[in-house]
Order: sequence, then structure tokens, then C-alpha cells
Amino acid sequence: MSDSKRYSTLVNNTILFAISNFGSKIISLIIQPYLSYALASPDVMGVTSLMQSVANLLIPVVSLGVSFAVIRFGLDRKVDKSSVFMNGLATILLGFALMAVCWPLVRLIPNAADYLVLIYACVLMSCLRTLCTQFIRSRMLNRLVAVDGVLTSATLLGFYYLFLDVLDLGANGYLLRMRFRQSLFLLPGTATSISVSKSSTNPFGRTCCVIASP
Repeated sequence: MSDSKRYSTLVNNTILFAISNFGSKIISLIIQPYLSYALASPDVMGVTSLMQSVANLLIPVVSLGVSFAVIRFGLDRKVDKSSVFMNGLATILLGFALMAVCWPLVRLIPNAADYLVLIYACVLMSCLRTLCTQFIRSRMLNRLVAVDGVLTSATLLGFYYLFLDVLDLGANGYLLRMRFRQSLFLLPGTATSISVSKSSTNPFGRTCCVIASP
């Protein structure tokens, strides 16, 4: 690959990743005033913040950092791509099974008992979606990653409005929007990841994956 082609690829990938991350950063900036309005009670805001922190703590424990391994070995041309994805999936499921065994211990976290099912669902969906995103990124399908980031940011606003404003579910609605945001594109993402792993040596197959994905 020539230097001009290499630099062009670098610039294009940088722009795509910027587009992917820009939406979430903007939403993080504007969503706090809305949450102050939608979650009128300070107690509810405190519970949602705590549950978010609990989920963020459990996610790396369940995934065991497998997303870094997926990127590392997914970029290696000598490694079977389907094995990379399936090993990552098996690792996450094993970690989730261990977390399920620790259910009585997790219940001891203050205020967690009432939201434990939703927390577990959020953790599992987040781990699986990260696996798919990182695997697709390792296959250099950067346009698909950018589209996913934009769509996820847009649907996040919709779920905030649905669960907090329309249905007025409070802390449960806050956790539900996490679960639905992660799971909305999980099935297409999983199907795409499997298709990419099977057709990684077939340029036509890779093109079809990009076109057919959300």
C-alpha cells in the first residue's frame, strides 16, 4: 500500500470514528437537564445513578475484557475469524453464568435488589453488543460502525422520551432504555458478525454485510 493510500485510509477512518462518537458526546451534554426534569425526585435520580454505576462495574467483570482480545486477534489474518467471535461469545456467556451464581451477593448492593433483573439484562446486552461492535471494527467495516453509532444515539433519545416521559417509569424506565438501546441492534449486529466471520476472505460477502446491516 502506498503512503498516499495509507494516509487516505487513516483520514477516512478518523472521520468515521469521529462521526460514530460525536452523537453520544452531544447527547451526554444535553441529556442531563432533561433527566433533571423527567426524574423529578432527587431520590430517583440517586437510584438511577447508582444502578448505572453498578452496571458499569459488572460489565468488565462479565466480559473479562474479551473485546480487547477480539480486536487483537480479529486483525490477525492468520487467525480464523469465526473462532475469534465464538470464543468471545463463549467467554461472555461464561462470565454471565458466574455472575448469575453470585446473584445473592449482588443483591446486597444498596437498592439493587429491586432492579436486579434489569441490571443483569443491561449487563448482558451491553457485553454482547460490544463484542459485535469490536469484531466488526476488527474486520475494518468502519462505515458500519459509524452508522451504528449514529442510529444508537438517535434511538437513545427516543427511549428516554418513551420510558421517562410517556410511560413515566422512573428508575425502571432509565434501566429499560439501557436494555433496549443495547438490544435494538444486537440481533442484526450478531448476524452481521457471523456473516463477516464466514465471508472474511470473500470481498463480495463483506460488501453484502455492509449493505444489509442497519
